[in-house]
Amino acid sequence: MKYYLKDIAKIKNGKKAILEDVGVKVYGSNGVIGFSKDSNAPRNSIIIGRVGANTGSVFFSDEEHWVTDNAISVVPNNKINPIYLFYLLKQKKLNRLAEGSAQPLVNQKILNSFLIDIPSLEIQNKLADKLYKIDKKLELNNKINTNLTA
Repeated sequence: MKYYLKDIAKIKNGKKAILEDVGVKVYGSNGVIGFSKDSNAPRNSIIIGRVGANTGSVFFSDEEHWVTDNAISVVPNNKINPIYLFYLLKQKKLNRLAEGSAQPLVNQKILNSFLIDIPSLEIQNKLADKLYKIDKKLELNNKINTNLTA
């Protein structure tokens, strides 16, 4: 079925973060930029770079986290598997939707009107499970390689 992103997820801008030495991860348009003692986004949600060179970058957090004002939080509802939506959005190359030339920008209006085709929840779950396991294995292999070179 085809859905607008706004029909399968809550989309909101992030807020300025107060960075700390420890706490929950803080996401900006470049990914994790530090830590905060507070969170403003739930686990199993997606972060999209909102402004700048990394506009349209897509990240996933399986933990509570903070989303800065340089990013947008996308919290999937029960119509879609959050991990499946993450991979789908990542594959869509959202940077091509950016407006502006000097300072590229993806905003809520653009994302709310983004139309996507999604399969049944059963198919989403199978695909998300396989892709997530592969990514976790790659992440582990990269950590091992880093430790070996150190």
